[in-house]
Amino acid sequence: MVTGTDPGTEAWEAVEALERDTTARELAHALPADSTVLVIGASEICGEAVLQRPDVEVLVADTVGEGFGLIRQLDARDHIAVDVPSAGVGVAATQVDLVLIEAEVMDEGAALARSGSLSAAAVAAHHEIPVWLVAGVGRVVPTRMFEWVADREADVDPWDDEVERVPVSLVDKVVGPAGLGPVGEIRFRIDCPIAPELFR
Repeated sequence: MVTGTDPGTEAWEAVEALERDTTARELAHALPADSTVLVIGASEICGEAVLQRPDVEVLVADTVGEGFGLIRQLDARDHIAVDVPSAGVGVAATQVDLVLIEAEVMDEGAALARSGSLSAAAVAAHHEIPVWLVAGVGRVVPTRMFEWVADREADVDPWDDEVERVPVSLVDKVVGPAGLGPVGEIRFRIDCPIAPELFR
Protein backbone atom coordinates (compact mmCIF):
# COMPACT_ATOMS: atom_id res chain seq x y z
CA MET A 1 0.00 0.00 0.00
CA VAL A 2 2.79 2.43 0.92
CA THR A 3 4.79 1.70 -2.23
CA GLY A 4 1.86 1.50 -4.67
CA THR A 5 0.76 4.27 -7.01
CA ASP A 6 -2.89 3.77 -6.01
CA PRO A 7 -3.12 3.06 -2.26
CA GLY A 8 -6.86 2.38 -2.41
CA THR A 9 -6.51 -0.33 -5.04
CA GLU A 10 -3.47 -1.76 -3.26
CA ALA A 11 -5.46 -1.97 -0.04
CA TRP A 12 -8.28 -3.94 -1.68
CA GLU A 13 -5.78 -6.27 -3.34
CA ALA A 14 -4.03 -6.84 -0.02
CA VAL A 15 -7.31 -7.71 1.69
CA GLU A 16 -8.27 -10.09 -1.11
CA ALA A 17 -4.86 -11.79 -0.94
CA LEU A 18 -5.28 -12.33 2.80
CA GLU A 19 -8.78 -13.71 2.32
CA ARG A 20 -7.50 -16.14 -0.33
CA ASP A 21 -4.66 -17.34 1.90
CA THR A 22 -4.66 -21.16 1.85
CA THR A 23 -2.02 -21.64 4.56
CA ALA A 24 -4.47 -22.96 7.18
CA ARG A 25 -5.89 -25.48 4.73
CA GLU A 26 -2.40 -26.60 3.69
CA LEU A 27 -1.35 -26.97 7.32
CA ALA A 28 -4.48 -28.98 8.18
CA HIS A 29 -3.71 -31.29 5.25
CA ALA A 30 -0.06 -31.72 6.25
CA LEU A 31 -0.61 -32.52 9.94
CA PRO A 32 0.23 -36.17 10.69
CA ALA A 33 -2.79 -38.38 11.39
CA ASP A 34 -3.65 -39.02 15.04
CA SER A 35 -0.78 -36.85 16.21
CA THR A 36 -0.35 -34.58 19.22
CA VAL A 37 0.74 -31.01 18.48
CA LEU A 38 1.74 -28.00 20.56
CA VAL A 39 0.37 -24.59 19.56
CA ILE A 40 1.52 -21.35 21.20
CA GLY A 41 -1.40 -19.11 22.20
CA ALA A 42 -4.43 -18.45 20.04
CA SER A 43 -2.48 -18.62 16.79
CA GLU A 44 -4.79 -17.54 13.98
CA ILE A 45 -3.65 -19.89 11.22
CA CYS A 46 -2.64 -22.80 13.46
CA GLY A 47 -5.94 -22.53 15.29
CA GLU A 48 -7.94 -22.64 12.07
CA ALA A 49 -5.95 -25.65 10.89
CA VAL A 50 -6.28 -27.80 14.03
CA LEU A 51 -10.01 -27.09 14.14
CA GLN A 52 -10.24 -28.93 10.81
CA ARG A 53 -8.51 -32.01 12.23
CA PRO A 54 -10.55 -33.75 14.97
CA ASP A 55 -8.06 -36.63 14.99
CA VAL A 56 -5.27 -34.36 16.23
CA GLU A 57 -4.80 -33.75 19.97
CA VAL A 58 -3.86 -30.14 20.64
CA LEU A 59 -1.82 -28.75 23.51
CA VAL A 60 -2.36 -24.99 23.70
CA ALA A 61 0.35 -23.09 25.57
CA ASP A 62 -1.39 -20.08 27.08
CA THR A 63 1.69 -17.86 27.39
CA VAL A 64 0.06 -14.42 27.16
CA GLY A 65 -3.45 -15.17 28.42
CA GLU A 66 -5.17 -15.68 25.08
CA GLY A 67 -5.14 -19.44 24.59
CA PHE A 68 -8.54 -19.96 26.28
CA GLY A 69 -10.30 -18.84 23.09
CA LEU A 70 -8.81 -21.65 21.03
CA ILE A 71 -9.37 -24.14 23.85
CA ARG A 72 -13.05 -23.16 23.97
CA GLN A 73 -13.44 -23.59 20.20
CA LEU A 74 -11.76 -26.99 20.28
CA ASP A 75 -13.91 -28.14 23.20
CA ALA A 76 -17.06 -26.97 21.42
CA ARG A 77 -16.19 -29.27 18.50
CA ASP A 78 -15.32 -32.23 20.75
CA HIS A 79 -11.61 -32.09 19.94
CA ILE A 80 -9.06 -33.31 22.47
CA ALA A 81 -7.47 -30.13 23.81
CA VAL A 82 -5.17 -29.45 26.76
CA ASP A 83 -4.57 -26.03 28.32
CA VAL A 84 -0.85 -25.70 29.10
CA PRO A 85 0.24 -22.90 31.49
CA SER A 86 3.19 -20.76 30.43
CA ALA A 87 5.47 -22.48 32.96
CA GLY A 88 4.86 -25.80 31.23
CA VAL A 89 5.84 -24.85 27.68
CA GLY A 90 9.22 -26.58 27.80
CA VAL A 91 7.87 -29.84 29.17
CA ALA A 92 4.92 -29.75 26.77
CA ALA A 93 7.34 -29.50 23.84
CA THR A 94 8.79 -32.88 24.84
CA GLN A 95 5.40 -34.59 24.99
CA VAL A 96 4.16 -33.99 21.44
CA ASP A 97 4.80 -35.24 17.93
CA LEU A 98 5.07 -31.76 16.45
CA VAL A 99 5.51 -28.14 17.57
CA LEU A 100 3.77 -25.42 15.53
CA ILE A 101 5.18 -21.89 15.66
CA GLU A 102 3.21 -19.15 13.88
CA ALA A 103 5.19 -16.21 12.52
CA GLU A 104 3.73 -12.76 13.00
CA VAL A 105 6.41 -11.61 10.55
CA MET A 106 9.68 -13.16 9.40
CA ASP A 107 12.66 -12.95 7.07
CA GLU A 108 15.13 -15.60 5.94
CA GLY A 109 16.84 -15.86 9.31
CA ALA A 110 14.24 -15.45 12.04
CA ALA A 111 10.59 -14.99 12.87
CA LEU A 112 8.76 -12.89 15.41
CA ALA A 113 6.33 -15.24 17.11
CA ARG A 114 4.23 -15.43 20.27
CA SER A 115 6.12 -15.41 23.55
CA GLY A 116 6.96 -18.98 24.48
CA SER A 117 7.71 -19.96 20.89
CA LEU A 118 11.48 -19.74 21.37
CA SER A 119 11.39 -22.04 24.41
CA ALA A 120 9.13 -24.52 22.66
CA ALA A 121 11.23 -24.57 19.50
CA ALA A 122 14.56 -24.87 21.35
CA VAL A 123 13.39 -27.72 23.60
CA ALA A 124 11.75 -29.54 20.71
CA ALA A 125 14.87 -29.21 18.55
CA HIS A 126 17.01 -30.56 21.40
CA HIS A 127 14.71 -33.58 21.72
CA GLU A 128 14.59 -34.04 17.91
CA ILE A 129 10.88 -33.26 17.77
CA PRO A 130 9.90 -31.54 14.50
CA VAL A 131 9.21 -27.81 14.56
CA TRP A 132 7.11 -26.30 11.78
CA LEU A 133 7.07 -22.55 11.24
CA VAL A 134 3.74 -21.34 9.86
CA ALA A 135 3.86 -18.16 7.76
CA GLY A 136 0.78 -17.00 5.88
CA VAL A 137 0.42 -14.49 3.07
CA GLY A 138 2.21 -11.19 3.72
CA ARG A 139 4.28 -12.45 6.66
CA VAL A 140 7.60 -13.05 4.90
CA VAL A 141 9.38 -9.74 4.34
CA PRO A 142 12.84 -8.50 3.32
CA THR A 143 15.41 -8.43 6.13
CA ARG A 144 15.45 -4.63 6.28
CA MET A 145 11.69 -4.56 6.84
CA PHE A 146 11.90 -7.37 9.39
CA GLU A 147 14.59 -5.59 11.42
CA TRP A 148 12.50 -2.40 11.36
CA VAL A 149 9.54 -4.29 12.83
CA ALA A 150 11.76 -6.14 15.33
CA ASP A 151 13.32 -2.85 16.51
CA ARG A 152 9.87 -1.39 17.12
CA GLU A 153 9.03 -4.44 19.26
CA ALA A 154 12.20 -3.95 21.32
CA ASP A 155 10.91 -1.00 23.37
CA VAL A 156 10.16 -3.22 26.39
CA ASP A 157 12.20 -5.80 28.27
CA PRO A 158 12.26 -8.97 26.13
CA TRP A 159 10.79 -11.11 28.92
CA ASP A 160 7.78 -8.77 29.10
CA ASP A 161 7.09 -8.71 25.36
CA GLU A 162 4.28 -10.71 23.76
CA VAL A 163 6.48 -11.69 20.81
CA GLU A 164 10.03 -12.97 20.57
CA ARG A 165 12.59 -13.74 17.90
CA VAL A 166 12.84 -17.40 16.87
CA PRO A 167 15.82 -18.31 14.64
CA VAL A 168 14.97 -20.49 11.67
CA SER A 169 17.89 -22.74 12.66
CA LEU A 170 15.45 -24.29 15.17
CA VAL A 171 12.88 -24.98 12.45
CA ASP A 172 12.53 -28.15 10.36
CA LYS A 173 9.87 -27.10 7.85
CA VAL A 174 7.96 -23.98 6.84
CA VAL A 175 4.25 -24.03 5.99
CA GLY A 176 2.77 -21.42 3.69
CA PRO A 177 0.10 -21.02 0.99
CA ALA A 178 1.91 -23.57 -1.20
CA GLY A 179 2.08 -26.14 1.58
CA LEU A 180 4.92 -27.71 3.54
CA GLY A 181 8.40 -26.84 2.31
CA PRO A 182 12.07 -26.72 3.32
CA VAL A 183 13.46 -23.82 5.35
CA GLY A 184 15.84 -22.97 2.52
CA GLU A 185 12.93 -21.86 0.33
CA ILE A 186 11.91 -19.01 2.65
CA ARG A 187 13.75 -16.49 0.47
CA PHE A 188 11.37 -17.30 -2.39
CA ARG A 189 8.38 -16.46 -0.18
CA ILE A 190 9.12 -12.75 0.27
CA ASP A 191 5.91 -11.03 -0.81
CA CYS A 192 6.40 -7.53 0.55
CA PRO A 193 8.53 -4.88 -1.13
CA ILE A 194 10.78 -2.55 0.87
CA ALA A 195 8.97 0.71 1.65
CA PRO A 196 11.65 3.46 1.75
CA GLU A 197 9.11 5.83 3.33
CA LEU A 198 9.29 3.81 6.55
CA PHE A 199 13.00 4.47 6.98
CA ARG A 200 13.01 8.27 6.72
